[in-house]
Order: sequence, then structure tokens, then C-alpha cells
Amino acid sequence: MAQYSVLHGSEQLFQAKYLMYLPSKEELCREIEQQKQEEATGALPAVHTDENTLPSYECSVANYNSRVDVRVDDEIKTEQTAARESARIAEAREKEQQRKKKHDAKVAALHKEVPAMNKEVPSVIVSILDRLSLGDQRVYHAIRRYGGIQAQNIAEVLPYQECVERPSLATIKRSISALTKAGLIIREGSKKTGQYIITKSIL
Repeated sequence: MAQYSVLHGSEQLFQAKYLMYLPSKEELCREIEQQKQEEATGALPAVHTDENTLPSYECSVANYNSRVDVRVDDEIKTEQTAARESARIAEAREKEQQRKKKHDAKVAALHKEVPAMNKEVPSVIVSILDRLSLGDQRVYHAIRRYGGIQAQNIAEVLPYQECVERPSLATIKRSISALTKAGLIIREGSKKTGQYIITKSIL
């Protein structure tokens, strides 16, 4: 912070005091009051003011208050931004925990369901199924039980599990592709009305 004085009738500025830090509001007020007292007693020459010169006290206090208001506004905005970011992270973590909990429940249910169904088929089939996903194995057993079924109808005949959502048609088609490559199922009929059945030659 620098204090300047202007001599009457002169356009030159003279530095009277220089500080390396911004004083507090109370320190600034005390400094201004001290200067006014020194000017009144003659210790300092009076600073000339005219209609183009703002009173030093009012101008200094106004500028200081303006800077304080800006700093306070910035701090408030920073706190609000941090609070919103913290809430967003907490919400994302909660969603991730819920997703993981749902996934774990689904896996547990399938691990209980699929092995029970695998007991109904020969061991040679089980050895092949074990190399596929649990979802693929469920599709295989749906085709085995109902036989001659179209892809779009498989989801409706899968065993109901409260914690296991119905697979989409795209997911079922991926399972069908995996089962076909494994030689467990084949397609019979046209592309429009064709159905999937298990491969009997593997038994």
C-alpha cells in the first residue's frame, strides 16, 4: 500500500509512505484519523482538495470495503462450489454401493440357480457350460426346457429372480452366439420364424 501527497498547484505526486501489506480496516481508520489530527495541529501540511479530488478518508474506506466485499463473495462462492462437489461425490458413491450390492445379490442368486439346473444334464454338457457365463447357461437351460423357442421369447421363460433383472434381447443374442459357437444349440427354420433347439448329437 502506498500513500501519496499532492502539492497545491502541482501535478507531481510525492510518495509519503509505503507499506508491504494491506492494512486492516481498523488500522486504516486509525492512520487516517492520525493524519487528520496532525494536519489540524500543523504537524503535517494540509492536503489540498478541490471539486476533482475525492476526500481521502471516504475514498480509502470505500475502496477498502469494496475489496473486502469482493473477497467475502469469492470465499462464499468457493465454499458453495466445494459443498456441491462434496454432495456430488457422496451421491456417486451411494449409487456405486447400491449397484455393487445389487450385482452381488444377482451373482449369489445365479450361483445357486445354475448349478441346480446343471444337475439335470449330462456331465459332458456341464463341462462345456462351465466355460460359459452364468447368463449363457441360463439361456441354454431355457432352450433345453422349452425347445423350439425364438430369441425374443427366451427372456419371458427364464426362471424369475427378484434380484435378477430380465436380460435384454441384445444380451440374449450374445448368449445364443456363445452357445452356438460351443456347439450346444442350433437354429432351425428361416431367419424370420426360425427357432433354437439344443444339439442332440452332443449327448
